[in-house]
Amino acid sequence: MKAFKLSVLSSVLFISGLYSSATYAIECANEGFQINNQEQASLSECKFEHLEDRNFEWDQVSRQPITVTNSNLEINKSSFDYRYLSSSIIGMIAANNSTLTIKESDFYAYTPPKGYILGLIDSSAIVLNSKFRALPEVSLFYLENGKLEVKNSTLLQSSYVSGMDFGGLFSVLTDKPSTIHVYDSNSDVNRILKLSSSQNAQAHKTILNIHNSTLISQALMQDDWHSKNLDVHFVLNNSTLKGYTNIDTTNSRGEPIPRVMLDMSLNNSTWIVPYYRYTDNLVDHLMMDKGTVQLLSENGQLQVFRIYGDLSGTGTFILNTDLANQQSDKIVVLGKDSGDFGLTIKDSGNEPNAANGKVTLVETQTGQAQFSLLNRDYVDAGAYRYRLVKEGTNWLLSNREGERSQPVPVTEEEKPSTPTDTVVEPVTPPIVDNTPATPITPATPITPATPTTPTGPATAPTQADSGQVVLSEKSNALVGLRQAQLLLTQGDLSGLHQRLGELKTGEKGNVWVRNVNSRNKLTALSTAHNSQASGFDQDIHILQVGADKAVSDNVRVGAFVSNGRSDVDFKGEYGSGKVKGLSAGIYGTYLGNNGFYWDNIAKYTRLNSKSSSTGERKYHGYSLSSEIGRIHHLGSGWTITPQVQFAWTGLSSKSDEERLNAYTGRVGVRVAKGIDFTGWQLQPYAEVNLAKTYTNTNYVHVNQYAFEVAETGSRVESVLGVNANMGQHRLGLEGAVTSGSKLDQPYKIQLVYRYSW
Repeated sequence: MKAFKLSVLSSVLFISGLYSSATYAIECANEGFQINNQEQASLSECKFEHLEDRNFEWDQVSRQPITVTNSNLEINKSSFDYRYLSSSIIGMIAANNSTLTIKESDFYAYTPPKGYILGLIDSSAIVLNSKFRALPEVSLFYLENGKLEVKNSTLLQSSYVSGMDFGGLFSVLTDKPSTIHVYDSNSDVNRILKLSSSQNAQAHKTILNIHNSTLISQALMQDDWHSKNLDVHFVLNNSTLKGYTNIDTTNSRGEPIPRVMLDMSLNNSTWIVPYYRYTDNLVDHLMMDKGTVQLLSENGQLQVFRIYGDLSGTGTFILNTDLANQQSDKIVVLGKDSGDFGLTIKDSGNEPNAANGKVTLVETQTGQAQFSLLNRDYVDAGAYRYRLVKEGTNWLLSNREGERSQPVPVTEEEKPSTPTDTVVEPVTPPIVDNTPATPITPATPITPATPTTPTGPATAPTQADSGQVVLSEKSNALVGLRQAQLLLTQGDLSGLHQRLGELKTGEKGNVWVRNVNSRNKLTALSTAHNSQASGFDQDIHILQVGADKAVSDNVRVGAFVSNGRSDVDFKGEYGSGKVKGLSAGIYGTYLGNNGFYWDNIAKYTRLNSKSSSTGERKYHGYSLSSEIGRIHHLGSGWTITPQVQFAWTGLSSKSDEERLNAYTGRVGVRVAKGIDFTGWQLQPYAEVNLAKTYTNTNYVHVNQYAFEVAETGSRVESVLGVNANMGQHRLGLEGAVTSGSKLDQPYKIQLVYRYSW
């Protein structure tokens, strides 16, 4: 072995070029070199490369081609490419009792299993703006009582091949303490930590601090079979970490074994936890400060995330559910729990086979931590809506309406443990809380499952069995938009008949324009024996243009077009929708000499319906309406007109929506007074109508469930208006209010202008 000692003179010669990179690379790659007892040694802009010949004998070569002992070494803008196939080579650079600074350098290594690029034994290193790459078998760093800082660097490892003994980003011997800091860096490796200890040695805690970095891996760590009592603490600050824990708690015979102790601190950071088919992912203590834990599923396989110690802080858990089969990712806390946490649910979207389903998301021992769904307080699965409720010390999703309010009283009772008059109820939860102290032994995860038995004592769920299940957003929107389509299509029929009533004055021809603005308020209506839609508020705006002419003294015919739109608000959490309609129609009226009249309207409407859950849908609408009445002249300009209307409206079907047929009957009376006022002919009027709509039994379908589109029932309409006529111009203004058991119309205002000749 050639001992390469960098004196002041040799450093000057190296920098001046007398030691060329090529010559040095060949010499050192074949024989290696050592740096001993140097206070200020440096390698700058050097290239070290060796591709080993398989037939080359390495008996004379050191197990570390480059060793640094009792020295301070700076490596700057250099590259190292070492590919050792010999089992005698275990590392590229080994530092003993030394300090290294590595800047803007590139390392690539292929060494046998358990090899490494940079080893720190009783040493420290700072790595800046550099790249480390290795094959799966090779660890990038090895620490034995080492301190390492990696800043603004890239750390890569080739993909793991099945059956290969792969290394880690950091390989740590835990006989002595080691600390690692990673700043502003990225890694993509097979595992983060490879842990080992000498047999019967006392392990020290390994602390990995990650700052503003992203570390991606398959596994967080793996320990050698003889390693015992290993203790690891991940501390993440504004960072992302990915990897399953890969911690065995029992041997092949199911017997408890010593295991790695893992603590995790997430400070404004995210831990992505992949599914691992061999063992549950686990952690001992989980401390979160605006942290996120995201559980990943694999081919629909869900996982249990176990916290053997305490859960504390504030943060978010992202869970996967399959509510159709009442399964979910589950968080199990075996120690104490405190803090506030949000839950984001990603459901499979499959349709539940039955209503009244529930699935447990979180199991705790004390019930002190508070959980809530983020963004919105429900999860839609197929036809039904699930809400988060608290049952005992556990949190679960249930689609029973009666349980929605349950979390509030249970939570409120747990907090006021100080009042002496209510001490009986709050004291009982702590008695249950003390029992989880035994889950220190890993074999007791079976006991935490028992807290789910409080399902029975909770009275709210039993009440919910006879209550309502909650519709999903899509189910509710399908029902509500169907009703909104009908109301928009029917909204202009009565006004059109009023328009025809104005024609009974003898003009030969007319053109007219009419604007209608109204609001409908539909109450929550039943869709099945155990569910109801939310109801909605609907703002309607209609603009109509038409023309007609007299074909005889008693008959006139006309045509019109209209554009209608409406905004539908499904009352809060169900969102909103829109319904638009373009219509064209014809009409005709007969007026007898005795005041009897008969009006008829036929209309076609092209409807467009849209919401976030249903998407955009188009329909055909058809309307036929007929009104008969008789105008009675009472003298002094007074008239009274009893009238009867019957209308049919049909809406086309879709694959999940049946055809809708609605039949509306209306009876009413109109009283008017003619007044001459400074050249104007005024006619104020009042009208009262009783209307009722009946629909055929029709349904919308969501998977195997059918929900009825209920009819709007009966209602009373009160109308006040005035017509003003001067020469060939006529203006009309009308306001109406409708009140019904199911449908209210707080206002309806229409303005009409007509030009006659």
